[in-house]
Amino acid sequence: MYAGFKNKGLFQKYLLFALLLILMPPLISAEEDMSAPQILTTDLIRKQKISKPEKIISFVVVDESSISEILINGVPQIFERADTVVINKKFIFEPGKTIVEVIAVDVSGNSRKKTFLVGLGEEVDIDEETKKDANARKFFLKTSFALSYELDSNPTNDFSTPVPVKGMDIKGVVDDSEQADYRSVANLTLVLGTGMVNGFVGGVKNTYFNQKNKSINSQAAFLGVGLRLKYLEDDFLVLNYLLTDVNVGGNDFSQSHSLTPGMLFNSKDEEGLYKHLWTMNYTSADFSDSAKTDSPSYTFKWEYHSLDTELLDDYRFLFAYGKSSSGTKDSELTFTGFDFDWYNSWESGLKWDLGFGLQYRKYATAEPLTDKFLGGTRVDVPLRFSNAFGWQFDQDWKLLLNYRYSLNISNKSIYVRSITGLTLKGAF
Repeated sequence: MYAGFKNKGLFQKYLLFALLLILMPPLISAEEDMSAPQILTTDLIRKQKISKPEKIISFVVVDESSISEILINGVPQIFERADTVVINKKFIFEPGKTIVEVIAVDVSGNSRKKTFLVGLGEEVDIDEETKKDANARKFFLKTSFALSYELDSNPTNDFSTPVPVKGMDIKGVVDDSEQADYRSVANLTLVLGTGMVNGFVGGVKNTYFNQKNKSINSQAAFLGVGLRLKYLEDDFLVLNYLLTDVNVGGNDFSQSHSLTPGMLFNSKDEEGLYKHLWTMNYTSADFSDSAKTDSPSYTFKWEYHSLDTELLDDYRFLFAYGKSSSGTKDSELTFTGFDFDWYNSWESGLKWDLGFGLQYRKYATAEPLTDKFLGGTRVDVPLRFSNAFGWQFDQDWKLLLNYRYSLNISNKSIYVRSITGLTLKGAF
């Protein structure tokens, strides 16, 4: 879990970053997209003059992921996939000006282009081209979606227990035999950005088939923007804003504004890639129900992410602590949560994802059904187990059979819920 701290001097980087925040914050500057491959050469510069037509040029392409494609003047180069690729190529230049264009693409679809202008037998003047290149911005546009058809055993989180309690007849509002319902879930997101600044817009729709659950059908639309500024080597400052509008049962429910500043630390060794993301989230919710008060929520998060060099085994850990409210005094609570998720793939395409999570919620004033269990105020301990098997056709397309089991241990509202379904995920 702590493999991200293997690089020597990482402690010094954290210390230096703290000093920068205190003493010299204006020194933080924007950089180009670091997720795309880096194209390096000592044999060419942006513009140059040569006296001989023949020249052997070496290009070194480096990326956190494997390099999948390299084009030189539109011609694909032959190489073995790796995170570092060396291409040696002999050029015979014609008199006059010649442009050498190199494009590198990694397995995640991130790409970078570099151009070099070479002059043979005459003075090279490309001031105009240099200005255009310096002012150019590399935009990317990506659309992703997910479609699910699922069986939900308890859509309303109705009171229920996983096992019968001897000597007690515990029943919820809805009989257990009538709780289950099928639902469809559709999610669509459009992302536009430059690497340093990214914007996204999308929505999710959750529809139950049974008319009795019409009141819990939900739709949410969201719009956001993210900013990433490099300050030391591969480490970044991040700042995200998110606007979310939620409808429930065909009626307005809430609109929220969320601001999340944070720090992203990246590292790499011979075994894989590692990321530590520390964020502090502030969310202000405006509820359409006049009986609910507009109260802010705060969340501190630490997210750890490791990915092996073959891009097959992906592990993610999340720790969260915060305070939230659903607009009423009895819904005010503090929470501490942990999530552990493994995403495993095989080169053949087989995929298996496994996850576990738990959270401890303590309410400020809500009274429990009994004070003999978990204390004199309401306490919830929701547990989550998820499992998915399926097939990954390529980096963007996958089909999964999902199972998610939830159990809420509580002195106020005990419930069990499982969701089973088929999900298609894609991007283009």
